[in-house]
Amino acid sequence: MSSHYLFVARENELSRLNRLYQSPAFQMAIIYGRRRVGKTSLIREFIKDKPAIYSQGIQTIAEQNLKLFSNDISNFTKENSNLTPSPENFANYRDAFTYIQTIADQLSQKLILVLDEYSYFAQSEPAISSELQYVIDHIFKPSSNIMLILCGSSMSFMEKQVLGIKSPLYGRRTAQFKIKQFTIFDTKKLLPSVSNEDLLAYYGITGGVPQYLTGIDQHLNLQDNIKELFLYPDSPLFNEPSALLEQEFNKPEIYFAILTAIANGKSKFNDIFTASHLKNNSSLVRYLNELIEIGIVQSKMPLYSTSNKQKIYP
Repeated sequence: MSSHYLFVARENELSRLNRLYQSPAFQMAIIYGRRRVGKTSLIREFIKDKPAIYSQGIQTIAEQNLKLFSNDISNFTKENSNLTPSPENFANYRDAFTYIQTIADQLSQKLILVLDEYSYFAQSEPAISSELQYVIDHIFKPSSNIMLILCGSSMSFMEKQVLGIKSPLYGRRTAQFKIKQFTIFDTKKLLPSVSNEDLLAYYGITGGVPQYLTGIDQHLNLQDNIKELFLYPDSPLFNEPSALLEQEFNKPEIYFAILTAIANGKSKFNDIFTASHLKNNSSLVRYLNELIEIGIVQSKMPLYSTSNKQKIYP
């Protein structure tokens, strides 16, 4: 993929984030959406001229994620010489969050705390949401000089474990942003030199996913870009379908079979079921719903249909 990334579009999201930042009260924004749609790019564009501690969770054990988080806090204080140096390590997340309030109290501007790929933090340390709940209620809210951003690519996790009514964090968010793929007009902003005819082709091929679009070389023709992006074994998107499914699901081969059936023109439930060789109908319902949740598949109801069985999955 191209190393140069031109930030375009997302004007509404940036404007709303900046309004939240200007508020005198504590703010908690939830940003989520399928992988590759530009959530992290949006966050980095928003925080680039503001004091911010950015930390990204990874798939590892709790101690390693806490260590990385501690390093990010420490690095922020080192980069700002007017701040008291942070401890190199924290014993737990509550201590780390509490110290972030100490940092915020030394700043003249509101401090932004970003926890990107929040699901990885929570999967390695399930208690983190409860710890965060306590700190928000008893430390962050009364001080009102912190803006917290939780970001995640796991759609089901963010909607159920962060925004859901059973989450310890329920009711504390002040804004939520479900980031979607680019529109055709956003795509034109990113690829201004491409003809309208080729633009439609690129949009159809990529589905408007920003990270895929950034790999397009506007100096190459459509056929050469397709070859460079998809068709060579070392192409950046050659293994993208399997990689995306492996990141999202425990049994990616099942989802791949379903997507293969849909790609081959099987858009009705029974046709997908037959082509994907699943054992029972109920499992296909679950798998399709999960694919819909992460934005890979859509379900549509024909205009004059009277039954859910007539849904199609284009």
